[in-house]
Amino acid sequence: MGPPDSPAIAAKVQSFKEWLKNSFSVDLEDLGLTLRCDQFGGIGVFACRRLGPGDLLGRIPLEAILHAGQVRKSSFGAKVLAVIPDIPGEELLWLYMIWGREEPELCGWYPYLQILPPSDPLSWYSDEESLQWLVGTPMLQEAQQAVTEQVERHLNVVGRLQKADPAFFTSHRFSLEAWRWARSCYVSRAFDRLAFATSGDWDSDGLCPLLDSLNHRNDAEVEARFDQNGARLQLPTGAVGYQVGDEVHHLYQRNCANSSLLFHYGFASFKNPNDSVRELKFHLIPGTVSQRLSVLNTTMPELEASSAGDVVCIHLTQGLTLQTTELPLQLLRAASLLRSGRDFEEQHASCMDKARVCHWLTSALCKMLDKMQAFSKGAGPARFPAMVLLRRGRLGRFAFSERARQIQAASPTARVVVLPQSAASQATAIYAITAYCILRKAAHVAEDSAEMALLAARMERRQQRETSAASDAESA
Repeated sequence: MGPPDSPAIAAKVQSFKEWLKNSFSVDLEDLGLTLRCDQFGGIGVFACRRLGPGDLLGRIPLEAILHAGQVRKSSFGAKVLAVIPDIPGEELLWLYMIWGREEPELCGWYPYLQILPPSDPLSWYSDEESLQWLVGTPMLQEAQQAVTEQVERHLNVVGRLQKADPAFFTSHRFSLEAWRWARSCYVSRAFDRLAFATSGDWDSDGLCPLLDSLNHRNDAEVEARFDQNGARLQLPTGAVGYQVGDEVHHLYQRNCANSSLLFHYGFASFKNPNDSVRELKFHLIPGTVSQRLSVLNTTMPELEASSAGDVVCIHLTQGLTLQTTELPLQLLRAASLLRSGRDFEEQHASCMDKARVCHWLTSALCKMLDKMQAFSKGAGPARFPAMVLLRRGRLGRFAFSERARQIQAASPTARVVVLPQSAASQATAIYAITAYCILRKAAHVAEDSAEMALLAARMERRQQRETSAASDAESA
């Protein structure tokens, strides 16, 4: 259970509930649901009666879904379209959200917009502390690219609107900060328009009031239904269900890695069974990149690969995970093609061939680990040191968990990583920590595989020498 609602939040929630009931005949009490603060300080959905298999977890009629098609019919939409008739639908919706959250008398969706997060739910994109955790990961470049694109789009769109009507489209209301807020709320909450058969004129994905208030959980039991009547979430047959006071959860995406959770929703999970690392980098000898990349693309056309300078980046079809105990053949082949120009044929490869490839992989993975600056600073002498997480308690003091104490006792060289306090930085830290652990595990596997293959190669050579000596003795 989260903290008690403040009077301001309670008033917003009550206004939202009345709006749903009076405008769209959606009664939360009939559904056995209530809204209040969750453990993160946002607004969550909680059960106020026992909910079992087949029970609804929320429903919303089609006319209550906010999308660009709705905005085009409004006076605000007409004002924007008069200046930019070809504006992308999602950007038109963002502008409406910015305007509508300050217009209780003029905006029909004001009761919904005012319960959205007051600040940017994806603030980590431009937060310096958060981005420091992402150095050495692909997420850093993706975030920087997204920020650059949105700065340019905001300047272009709002600049044209302000030139046409500076009194209405003021810099204060339609600021870059407000633009980022609207975009982030849309990206993190909107339901895919393709799920709705009647979404032909939407021109954007749809914001579903109430349904988008459910927080994510990896093991949430939920069925989503979309039809001509709207959208609804319900408990499937065989579901455990919820007791009074339980928070009701949704499953945003199935098999969603932390990279996707962070990029789209602004959080990551330590206990995410779907987390994986798909992007790997290889540093090649200068002057060989073009030829090796061409060989890789010709031999393995199913593998996505690109280059930047002397580095080739590949995207595995199936990523590495903490459960990886054997290097995938796709990775072994890619490493061999990039480093030697020859394919790795598992059925015909010698033990020494495998030892070389695994050694190359160990080297590549170690370089990736070294590039992750949040963990490379102050590294101990161990090549793959254990990691101990330090969390701040309520009084700001650092606290070791029992598991952390055990790790530190067993590994005196263990690296101590302090989790940041802000939610945005915690999200990027968790993503980076899990990615680091996956790469470290893969490096362990690659190193062990190289040693085992080398040992097998030595045994092969010794057996060959013994066989040859025996053959010579017989000949003599």
